[in-house]
Amino acid sequence: METSFFIYGHKNILATHKSTLEFTTDDSVTLSGDCIVGVSSKYKLLELFKFRDSKVHVSFLFDDKVVDTFDAYVPSNITLESDCIIFRKSTFIDCRTFAILSSKAAKDLDRTLVTLLRNGNKIKVLISKKD
Repeated sequence: METSFFIYGHKNILATHKSTLEFTTDDSVTLSGDCIVGVSSKYKLLELFKFRDSKVHVSFLFDDKVVDTFDAYVPSNITLESDCIIFRKSTFIDCRTFAILSSKAAKDLDRTLVTLLRNGNKIKVLISKKD
């Protein structure tokens, strides 16, 4: 089981937050949004709900090449009542949380990926269920 969608970079992406990583449907980000790594995200909520109570593997692809990956757990009680989805290293869950126990936060991302995002590139996000 898998799904994919696109995120877009923005000049203000810092990717320095130590415990979360976020995708937003907003088309821009301020410098205070240090956990946001993708704007204008084109995900479909119903596609994400199918991962409830599952371990997932997340891959970032640029020009069909994997630039970075991480793993996380999607709890059964996600609600996703926001215009963003958040991956958290912790076990905290709110209406924006998609996954917890993430192996990476924004600051842990490969800096090549962060540079691509800061330059405004389109990145494919592939989420697949882990066995």
